[in-house]
Amino acid sequence: MASAGHGPACPPWVVEALSDRDWYLRTWKRLVLFVGRRMRGYQRALAMGTEHQVAAHTSEDIVQSAILKVLTGERRVPEKVTDRDQLRRWLYDVAASVLSNEGKSAEVRLHAELPTGDDGEEEITLEDLAGDAAWRDENSLRDWWLDIRDRLRDEPDLLESVRAAVDGCLRPQDYAAYLEITVEEAVNRLRRLRRRFRDWME
Repeated sequence: MASAGHGPACPPWVVEALSDRDWYLRTWKRLVLFVGRRMRGYQRALAMGTEHQVAAHTSEDIVQSAILKVLTGERRVPEKVTDRDQLRRWLYDVAASVLSNEGKSAEVRLHAELPTGDDGEEEITLEDLAGDAAWRDENSLRDWWLDIRDRLRDEPDLLESVRAAVDGCLRPQDYAAYLEITVEEAVNRLRRLRRRFRDWME
């Protein structure tokens, strides 16, 4: 499937993984949520005048471009990536790189349609939880995560929910799919998270 002028062909096992409908759809959804979160970070930085402008693409456009770069061999799969879990994690890096490159080369701002909660249920995003640390830089986010991991060490279900936010979940439905729980349980966890973060801020 490699195109002329690009790098080595995509490894067959990677093509097989991306052709697995269930695995691909789960991975696609997580990548789109992840890129959407990064886009909101860009938008905040744009408003403050501290970041380049970003091309007018949707999060789906960015993810599609990243996957095509992998399939055509333009982005070579590292030798250390040997299974699907590692592949999914590496695809986050590829998608982030594509988005960053758009930011360096474009002259128009990013267009992102942000999802809204269903039935009036408030969304909970990484920005809601982490504040500035969610978009300032990776070191800030890492330090915040270490603090949260310590605070929630006795509540692993809530810690899992925070991890889902880090990976870009927005709506209770997103959390439910990511954590493989019911939407009702996801809503209950998000309410508990809101209470915990409110307590910490008081």
